[in-house]
Amino acid sequence: MTAVASSRSNPLMWAGLLAVAALVVLLSFTSDDDAAIGGRADPNGTGREGLRALRLLVEESGGTTQSLSVPDDDIEAALLATRAYDDVLAELNDEPGQTEANYAPLLAWVDRGGVLVTGVDVPGGPTMTGDLTDDEDAIRRGQCDIDQLDGVMSLRAELWTPIAIAPADRSCFGDGETAFVVRRPRGDGAVVRVGSLDVFFNRFLDDADNAALAARLFGLGDGASLAFLTGPETGPLFGDGPVNEDGEPVGAGESTLLDLLHPGVIPMFVGLAGAAVLFALARGRRLGSPVEETVPIELPSSGHVEAVGRLYAKVEEPRARTAERLREDFRSGASRRFGLPPDAPLDDLVPLIEPDRDRRPQTRERLTDAPLENDEALIELARDLNERRRALAGRDVTDQIATQESTT
Repeated sequence: MTAVASSRSNPLMWAGLLAVAALVVLLSFTSDDDAAIGGRADPNGTGREGLRALRLLVEESGGTTQSLSVPDDDIEAALLATRAYDDVLAELNDEPGQTEANYAPLLAWVDRGGVLVTGVDVPGGPTMTGDLTDDEDAIRRGQCDIDQLDGVMSLRAELWTPIAIAPADRSCFGDGETAFVVRRPRGDGAVVRVGSLDVFFNRFLDDADNAALAARLFGLGDGASLAFLTGPETGPLFGDGPVNEDGEPVGAGESTLLDLLHPGVIPMFVGLAGAAVLFALARGRRLGSPVEETVPIELPSSGHVEAVGRLYAKVEEPRARTAERLREDFRSGASRRFGLPPDAPLDDLVPLIEPDRDRRPQTRERLTDAPLENDEALIELARDLNERRRALAGRDVTDQIATQESTT
């Protein structure tokens, strides 16, 4: 049998590995950012559906922003961009939930004079009606009786649904029956429902009059305060666990661990795998003359069988030793069962094991280290002791122990 000697390191191999490594680093740091980085409706999100542009608009106009579960009375306006207060698990299971209770502190703030702007259903607030519109053409002002929106002439959103108008509501960008913006008075405050949150997202905030709509609804200017609502501090029906940046219970979404990876990670691993393959190919290329190697000595498979047989032959009286172990194990277990020491005499142990006086001699013989004639006798001994052990396990030995002690 022969093998080949390995060649010295090839400079071309190392050059190729360095090139692959450089490509991996380039892919890792130059990959495009995720379009939804930061999460949907995240006040710090820079993706298409983030709210960072709105937050900067508020702050640059002299206002302040906060991310809160429930706004306090110092907050004038709040934006609820997700179903953070909904009892999602109860809805999935078609069970009564505590959505109303979750919304109660927020609606109490509205009753005290707060303005809640939202794109989701709020108990007692305006509701959507009609078909979903996916036309990105400008949304015209139409009928409008909200004085606050004077000068806002057109809006733009990718997907939106009309909001039904109730008799006490004020509306804008509609036809008198439905509208894109509906304001419903509640206590000293109001709930404002918009047909789509697209108008506030980074992607659309600078389109048409979307920024003007935000400025008017939130009353932007010096001293203005806007709260981005994150929902309850804990998810009520998810084990009182934490909520994510969207205000939804952690673990309730459909994202997987792969969604957490940066887009450049997968190309990086692909590059590393390519580098590993290249390295294996380069190192696997052997040059040089054959080298003689010593052929290993082959042992016959029967050697193991013969060795085991010789060891077995050295054991003196294996049947007697096995029977002795079986009896010792049974006597030890029975002694503990009756509260006796493991090495209790048979005179004390046999009456407890066998209540029938006529069968006690047979029991004593079973537990005495008497020689066995053949393997069948050993098997019969093991079976008998096992049955006796099961019988003892199913007996209540308390009364029997008391009787034995009184007799003694």
